[in-house]
Amino acid sequence: MIDTYSKYENSCVEWIGDIPVDWKSVRLKWIAKISKGKKPNTEYEEPSNGKLPYLSMEYLRGQTSSPSYADPEQESLLQVDEGDHLILWDGSNAGEIVTAKKGFLSSTMAKIDIQDDRFIDGYLNYLLQIAQSHIQANTIGMGIPHVSGTILKDVLMIIPTQLEQSKISQYLDHQTGLIDTIIEKKQQLIEKLKEQRQAIINEAVTKGLHPNAPMRDSHVKWLGKIPEHWKILKLKYLADVTRGAILRPVDDPNYFDDNGVWTYLNISDATKCDKYLYSGKLKLSELGSTKSARVEPGNLIMTASATIGKIFINQIPVCVHDGFIPIRKLKCNINFLYHYLRNPQLYVGIGKSNTQKNIYVDEVKNMFIALPPKDEQEEIYHYLEVQEVNYKNIMEKLENQLQKIINYRHSIISEAVTGKIDVREWEPRIKETA
Repeated sequence: MIDTYSKYENSCVEWIGDIPVDWKSVRLKWIAKISKGKKPNTEYEEPSNGKLPYLSMEYLRGQTSSPSYADPEQESLLQVDEGDHLILWDGSNAGEIVTAKKGFLSSTMAKIDIQDDRFIDGYLNYLLQIAQSHIQANTIGMGIPHVSGTILKDVLMIIPTQLEQSKISQYLDHQTGLIDTIIEKKQQLIEKLKEQRQAIINEAVTKGLHPNAPMRDSHVKWLGKIPEHWKILKLKYLADVTRGAILRPVDDPNYFDDNGVWTYLNISDATKCDKYLYSGKLKLSELGSTKSARVEPGNLIMTASATIGKIFINQIPVCVHDGFIPIRKLKCNINFLYHYLRNPQLYVGIGKSNTQKNIYVDEVKNMFIALPPKDEQEEIYHYLEVQEVNYKNIMEKLENQLQKIINYRHSIISEAVTGKIDVREWEPRIKETA
């Protein structure tokens, strides 16, 4: 049974609430130095001659094991060490707190250097995790979200005694360790289902639904054999493939109107939607819509920056910046092409990665499409829609379960680091042995 403290006082911060009366607090701006990363002048593929990795978000998250490298002699770069506290400054996940590896900090991130010896590192890690939600809820920027420097600097840092911090850290290491094991198993199950679903899609759009159909070599390595009556065409012969256009200047208030007809998309709008996009955060004025790339409802749009290869169909009038590639004037079934372009094999080996990966219009135009006759496109689409509904129902149940577990993890951390529970007497249960 976990107790509470005997006496509390109001922290005067809504997302923190009451804290134990004996605990201290201080604004982040008084105890921390916040430094933005920079882009190197030259990037290298190999870590020769003492070169250090350039820390992109993908690398820090473990999504890639092949970073680019930079030369330590470039004094303008910000070098960080293993375990330093970093914050993602720009992008759809702006405000996310991550732990550094040794290297040079990306221009999309900043280092939070806490210069106060009252903090124990383990407790500090958990406190910053709770602050993350507040920072992310208050990002700024018309197109691409950015961390608000004012909000970040005003974050209230709660300071129990170091003995309490140590105990809180010990308690949370134990509790989150148990929860993280459950989370990992749920995530693995969800990933297996995603792989199964993708395999069904890939098989249908490249081999068809008739296993006894005569096959021929496509002469495209990743495609292999296709039904012999299908065509192989480059996407540019099936659609008008263009690039979006960013507003300049992107923060001009004359370009925005809450009652505008045209929605100005950002990458986070795209990553949140499924097959269809029904809404977005930002509305453009009539003037603003003329400064970007208009896409009428009912067209395919591909993300081409940061998150690449996400395909969706816009159901509302949108304007897209240069992180998107609209695919219009189709000469084939839009639903068939939607499923076809979801194949991750199409995006292997294309694009260029600097601070984030980008793909180019010409690369998309020259993608090979295995195209069945129109009636077969329709047949494949209807088959996949049924499969999608089945998988979606299962996935939604699992993801709801996962989100409840993640929320529970967050609440445990929040309760401990803000003193809603008293863990000073807590000890881990020791299993009885025979």
